[in-house]
Amino acid sequence: MRFILKAYDANGIDRMQFVLTGIDSTDNTLEKKVTLSTDETTDEESWSSKYGILGTTEASPAPWTTNVVDVSQFATGSISCTAYAYDTSDLMGNTTPSFSVDQTGPTITISNPKSTEEVTGTITLNGSAIDNGGSSTASTKWLIPDAAQRGATDTALIDSAKWLDTGFADSENSVSASQYKFLIADDVIKDYDNNTYATAISDDGIYTLPVYILSVDELGNAAIGKHSILHNPEGDRPRTTISYPESTGTATEGLILGGTIRVTGSAEIPVGDYSVSAVYLQIGSVADDGTVTWNSSKVSSAVSKNASGVNEGGYGYAVYDKDSAQTNLGFDSALTFTSGSAANEWWGVKANKTTSWNLSINTSGEMDPASGSVNKIAIRACAINSNRKVGAWSQIYYINVDATAPIQTATLRQYSTAISSSNDADSSTASSTASALRVYEDGMYLKGDWYLTVQLYDESKLESYTVKKGSTQLTAGADYFASTITTGDDGNSKTQYLFIPVDKSSDSVSYTVTVTDTTDSGGHTVTATYNLNIDNDAPTINKIYNGSDSETSESLSNDFSVVDSNYKFILGGKVSEPGSGFERAVFYYIREGNSYKRQAVLDPLITTGIEDSKAYLYGSKTENEVEVDDTSRAILTKRPFTQGTNTYTLWALAVTEIGRAHV
Repeated sequence: MRFILKAYDANGIDRMQFVLTGIDSTDNTLEKKVTLSTDETTDEESWSSKYGILGTTEASPAPWTTNVVDVSQFATGSISCTAYAYDTSDLMGNTTPSFSVDQTGPTITISNPKSTEEVTGTITLNGSAIDNGGSSTASTKWLIPDAAQRGATDTALIDSAKWLDTGFADSENSVSASQYKFLIADDVIKDYDNNTYATAISDDGIYTLPVYILSVDELGNAAIGKHSILHNPEGDRPRTTISYPESTGTATEGLILGGTIRVTGSAEIPVGDYSVSAVYLQIGSVADDGTVTWNSSKVSSAVSKNASGVNEGGYGYAVYDKDSAQTNLGFDSALTFTSGSAANEWWGVKANKTTSWNLSINTSGEMDPASGSVNKIAIRACAINSNRKVGAWSQIYYINVDATAPIQTATLRQYSTAISSSNDADSSTASSTASALRVYEDGMYLKGDWYLTVQLYDESKLESYTVKKGSTQLTAGADYFASTITTGDDGNSKTQYLFIPVDKSSDSVSYTVTVTDTTDSGGHTVTATYNLNIDNDAPTINKIYNGSDSETSESLSNDFSVVDSNYKFILGGKVSEPGSGFERAVFYYIREGNSYKRQAVLDPLITTGIEDSKAYLYGSKTENEVEVDDTSRAILTKRPFTQGTNTYTLWALAVTEIGRAHV
């Protein structure tokens, strides 16, 4: 680049000096300077005066321009300039302009999908490509490289690879070259599911595909971001994740946990109409070098504790192989796997529930090691769908079970009176004082006012703890309340309860509790993050209709007449629920007239006759000014409730008979 300098003085300009100061690529100060004088000498930076009036007393501007100046030695950033002009009386004036140099390409981040997340169907690849050098990002493209391209230099790839903008979601307002988003269709990504592109193919049929992002700024500076994804071409196979423990740990340094470990997670079917039938957990042993052995006999063998109470046997869990799982789930045909090796090596401990599952391990200390040591285990989970397809194993989580580590046990509780002091906290430690109690599950939904209640326990001594909401440190006595510490026979602190009012001002909130036990022997620190979702909004009923198609079926109005078809009437509905999800609907089949002396709800679960199935909506009815009384029928009580500006009515039955407990 060239620089033009102009100076003016009534006595004339004798000489000028120009200095550029910036940072080089090693963050050291770099300075370039030149002095222009009457003899028009130049220095090593190749400065020269092209024209101008030097060494005269002419009262006219003295301009100079430089030859092309190489600024490539300066790193990206601001360059400060100082121009000095001396007149013929040796008096000096100066100015200090600045400019920016951009030598680097955009900074690329790839936000989704995570490299540990199994993906299927259309893949959303998004992130940012921010140019910090002053120019803007001009373009962003993607590439799934083959083996030869993975071995090439970035410079070679930038110039030679066929970069793609396929699926660029430019129709979305928030999407740009600097905030990119690609929607890569299933049929496009499947072309890469082979040995040419995949760096690994698991027995579960999961392809590890490298993904590169190329971003170029307006000056032509380019950068490449490198990532990988786990692609499952069979979208109807279940996808399973573990949500707690919240950290995977590493093969050489597992997450330290003690006491009962409640493993939680989720399972879903990304594509298709099948459901999750069951989730299974594998437990492996981790060697000192990080090698994992998935030994079913260790997990299923009986517990055998020695005189010191240390288990020298197995864990005593019920283990299913592929055949017993098939039988247990009631399938007539064998489970289907992606490969024979996957089928032969498959086994697991069945978890509770399906789409949101849990399994408690080490409930009786069966995994506890001897004092002063840890039991290194690994866990992973997979699910089976209702079409007998077995999904891939989840990411592996590494745990160091330590019998002396502090324990956190979390529940959600409601109280009739708000907790406002430590004294209230003391009186609320017993579960019986809570008006409602739920066991904590990662990402669970809450409605109303709740307290996240965390019990801290250590068999030696509780030393300290901290509580954060997000990244903000909370203060005991103001933001949450702590009970009095319970001491043991040795006088050391053993148990304490923390009552944290759940903030319901937003749709979600997370709290992190860190507890440390005695530091006399090094100490243990256990951190747990509790993620909660808030849903105080009821579902919206968009439509009630007669039929099974929400678009074409006839809507029900207040005066709609129920007409059966072959003794059947199909009632359908369409509901919007963006929060915790739709769970259930309540409807009443009400009849009146003929043999029904009053409005009556018919209970379809009672099969001993129409008369037995009737339950009246009110206690009495007058016909022709004569009260009709039928005390043999159950009477329902009207229960109106209001949501927003609407009032709705439910009908409840005071249950006094076991036979009507389902009404």
